Amino acid sequence: MVGNVATSDRQVGEPYLKQADRLADSKSAEVHWQLALLFNQLKRYKEAADELELFLKVEPDAKDTELIKKLIKKFRQQSSEGVKQ
Repeated sequence: MVGNVATSDRQVGEPYLKQADRLADSKSAEVHWQLALLFNQLKRYKEAADELELFLKVEPDAKDTELIKKLIKKFRQQSSEGVKQ
């Protein structure tokens, strides 16, 4: 039950981040980064990877671009593994 409460607490932030994304016309790298972190914590790996791709689209010269690309690949793998289970 404690895990559900923690997950629920994290999910509270999602609508606010999505609203911020809409207000910024999806051009805020920080919002995409925060959504990716949130989705990773919620084990929503496909969405985390999608947000990191949007982050790189907005911030193509970001520090650690190669590391972020590896994270995207890892999240995509975790997402497909979750589907198989």
